[in-house]
Amino acid sequence: MEGLSRANSLFALDLYRTLSESNAGGNMFFSPLSISAALSMVYLGARGDTAKEMEKVLSFSSVSDVHSHFETLTSTINRPSASYILKLANRLYGEKTFSFLPIKLKIFLSLVW
Repeated sequence: MEGLSRANSLFALDLYRTLSESNAGGNMFFSPLSISAALSMVYLGARGDTAKEMEKVLSFSSVSDVHSHFETLTSTINRPSASYILKLANRLYGEKTFSFLPIKLKIFLSLVW
């Protein structure tokens, strides 16, 4: 999970840097973890150049089994003894005529954070 934490930190810093350039002096509110989690859902089905670009942007290239690490991260954040609950509200939508690969859908449904 250390690799995912590092990847999420790098992504958050890159995202902040990019957003702050276009919003100099203004206030910003965003959740890098939520954005990373949502993009990792898309990454599950990405192939070829798209997968390579997503790995690069999200710094996932050094992380094996990204999705199970996200599941572990969410469980760790929401441990039973915590005095809070953090919920990520991400959803995956598909075009009506598009069929998801059954194995990918099964993996996605088993890893819904």
